[in-house]
Amino acid sequence: MKLKVGRSVGWSVALALLLAAPVAGATSKGLDEELNLDVVKASGTFDLFAQIAGLEPVIDPAIAERKLTLRIEKVRVRTALDAACDSLECRWRVERGKLIVEAKPRTPPKPVEKSAQLDELIDLKVTKARAADVLRTFGEILSVEVDIEDAVGGELTLDLEGTPVRAALDAVCKKLSCRWHIEEGARRRLVFSAKK
Repeated sequence: MKLKVGRSVGWSVALALLLAAPVAGATSKGLDEELNLDVVKASGTFDLFAQIAGLEPVIDPAIAERKLTLRIEKVRVRTALDAACDSLECRWRVERGKLIVEAKPRTPPKPVEKSAQLDELIDLKVTKARAADVLRTFGEILSVEVDIEDAVGGELTLDLEGTPVRAALDAVCKKLSCRWHIEEGARRRLVFSAKK
């Protein structure tokens, strides 16, 4: 079966033409039908592929209305499905006469391990800087909130190159007579307290 759906041909018109055409057997054999397809920001593409292949569409609502732009010529339906799924971040399979299309699970970005952040190398050069400003900078580096005890303060002069964050924190606290630790919880916090 050959079908061209483009800017000049409306999507619903092409779909209506397709629905009027004879349907192939409800097996995966229809996936080998050859087609030409040119769609721009179209939804309902998987319904169209299912119809061409003679399968019942079962489309995940998470992707049902995603817009697809795809131009393919002389390819099998299965190849078109692969291309569409690559574009829309989904996967497809055929089971018992049904074309099942599901959204791929989104993998959250891998969190940076807390120890890796502390081992990251930094350069820190400050001259007569306010201690609170330097300590807040560590919070930005580690992407944590900062809690500074009132007794911790003063000015700092440091020149550190290629130093792990952990060692830089130790050097700062040595000069300020303080201790630091990271509190875990809903929100991680970098806490600075005076040595007692």
